[in-house]
Amino acid sequence: MNILCVCGNGIGTSVLLKVNVESVAADLGVDVNVTTSDAGSAKGTANMNDLVLTSAELAPELEGT
Repeated sequence: MNILCVCGNGIGTSVLLKVNVESVAADLGVDVNVTTSDAGSAKGTANMNDLVLTSAELAPELEGT
């Protein structure tokens, strides 16, 4: 499963989220490939992922991708 974690700059919150997602996936025995991105770049790559995780504030920017 490909998961994209998105935050405003792609280096803070998204990295923390990635670490947590990978930890939970490992505990559940789920194979994941987790990447991070800033909101602007995610608009072009979000559709290549199975799941996109972001904040409620940034979610409207990614609608339709």
